[in-house]
Amino acid sequence: MSRGAGLHPILQRYFRKSGLEVDVPPESADGWGAFVQWLSKTLDQHDDDRYTLERSLDVVSEEMKELYDSLRASSESMLAKERDLLRAVTQSVGDGLCAVDQEGKIVFVNPECERLLGAPEEQLVGMSSLDFVGGRIAS
Repeated sequence: MSRGAGLHPILQRYFRKSGLEVDVPPESADGWGAFVQWLSKTLDQHDDDRYTLERSLDVVSEEMKELYDSLRASSESMLAKERDLLRAVTQSVGDGLCAVDQEGKIVFVNPECERLLGAPEEQLVGMSSLDFVGGRIAS
C-alpha cells in the first residue's frame, strides 16, 4: 500500500495541484510547512474569488431586479394607454356595445348600450347577459 493511499481525496487533489506526488508526501517539517503555506494561500485566494463572485452576483441580481421593475412599469403604462384608447373608441361608437366574460357576465357597456338597456354601467357590470331579454333588463 502506498503512503498517500490513506490520504483524504481532497488532500490528494491539493497534493497534485501543489506539484507534490500523492505517494510521496513531504517527509520534513519544512516540506510540510511549505505545503501548508501553499495550501493556505490557495484557500485564501479561493475565499477571495468566492467573495468576488458573490458580490458580482449581488450586483447583477440588483440590476436584474431594477430592469424587471422598469420593464413592468413600462408595460403597465403602455397597457393603461391602450386600455384608455380602447375605452375612448368604444365610448364614442354610436351602436350599443356590451362585452361579456367567458361566463357570460357583463364586464363593459358603452353609453349607447346603457341607454338601450335603461340602466347605468355600474348596475349592468357583473350581471349575466341572460338577465336581459329584448333590450331591457328582465325583472
